[in-house]
Amino acid sequence: MEPTLERATPMSSSSTGRNTAHLARAAHPTGPPKRRRAPKPRIRPEIQWTLDAITGAAAYVGNDRLDILAANALAQALFSELYAAPTRPANFARFVFLDPRAKSFYTD
Repeated sequence: MEPTLERATPMSSSSTGRNTAHLARAAHPTGPPKRRRAPKPRIRPEIQWTLDAITGAAAYVGNDRLDILAANALAQALFSELYAAPTRPANFARFVFLDPRAKSFYTD
């Protein structure tokens, strides 16, 4: 342990090594932990089959992040502006707040 550290933090000899390692980690942090990407949501084939069987109405499956995870043909046609953006999955919040086409899509 460095002499200046010993004067600043008086410790017993048994805890000196352990505390020195802790102080060294605190002085030179490795940075924040890396964030993991959320796994790509997967829709079971049965869900997509069910959506495709609904032919008289637009139907889609979304999540709590406002992503469209799966949709039938009518929903894809209805929300075609969302699918025109290159980012996937199509996202209602991203479209409304970041895409200038949203003003003409949602007229009210």
